[in-house]
Amino acid sequence: MKTIKENSRLIKVHILCWIIYISYEVLVSRALSGRYSHFLYYLFFYFLNIILFYSHTFFVMQNSFRSVPATLLRFPFLLILEVGVYVGMSALFSHLLHELNARKEPLIFDWQVYISIIWRGLLFILFSTGYYFLISYVGKIKQQMREAIEMDRLKLELAKSQMDFLRSQINPHLLFNTLNFVKYAAKNQPDQADEAIIRLSEIMTFAMEKSNGSEGFIDLEQELKQLENIIRINQLRFNNSLHITYRIELDRKDILIPPVILLTLVENLFKHGDLSNKEHPGEIIVKGNVNGLEFCTSNISKSGKLYEHGHLNTGLRNMISRLELTYGKYHIFTYEQQGMYFKTRLFLYDI
Repeated sequence: MKTIKENSRLIKVHILCWIIYISYEVLVSRALSGRYSHFLYYLFFYFLNIILFYSHTFFVMQNSFRSVPATLLRFPFLLILEVGVYVGMSALFSHLLHELNARKEPLIFDWQVYISIIWRGLLFILFSTGYYFLISYVGKIKQQMREAIEMDRLKLELAKSQMDFLRSQINPHLLFNTLNFVKYAAKNQPDQADEAIIRLSEIMTFAMEKSNGSEGFIDLEQELKQLENIIRINQLRFNNSLHITYRIELDRKDILIPPVILLTLVENLFKHGDLSNKEHPGEIIVKGNVNGLEFCTSNISKSGKLYEHGHLNTGLRNMISRLELTYGKYHIFTYEQQGMYFKTRLFLYDI
């Protein structure tokens, strides 16, 4: 339907252009000669000129310039042929006009008349050649734009597929540890086992579902709710003996983030951090303002400098890849070992 509308619009433009051009020539001819020619004269010869214009564009030019070697052979031959046909048709129309009494005197074909007819034909051939190169250039630009749009679409689909793949790899450590705890607690602490199963189910459902925000983003509050679930599950596993400082400082509530990003950092804190020392608790700090979101974690590392460059675990590597795909240069993520502490800082600019 779109192609039909585009063709219809193009035909209307061509008709309008020919009306303007023919009207201009007729009026100029009237001003120079002081009279109008017969209506059939205009009908026959403008019909011939229009046929020459489009036949040169869509037959001669297209068949001559499809490949360079063919151009040298086809173009001169086709050009001479169409000029010859044009001269012959002009002679035929002149004779018909005389027979129909549309011309008072028969046209005498001498060399001056032939030159005039050939010049008139070459003029329309020149217009047609310019039109052919114009539509060829426009067509090439449109094709490049379509290819660029298609490439962007494929890149977007690839990025979404990569993010879905990365998300699918998150949380196996949390899953296995929680299930082991549930297996143990089911006999001795059934209430805690039930709570752990409910919270784990919420986390896994959240992680596996497609994000319901625009462009793969969710409300920050949804992510923070799952942070509380992770903290509570780990406290259940260790009988509330873990020491954690969890602080939220939000100046706004409309912050959107990609799902599971913050969960990965918190899960990493429990997986690799030593949270048994009351004097050195793990820290989780969430700050939000008009510029964006800042998320920091700090903990004592269980095994020293585990996070040297090139030795990040799968969860952090996946998270970094997702941040690059989603935010590009509009985010900051740093991690470093400061003495016995491993610290991370994530800042997401409001985009």
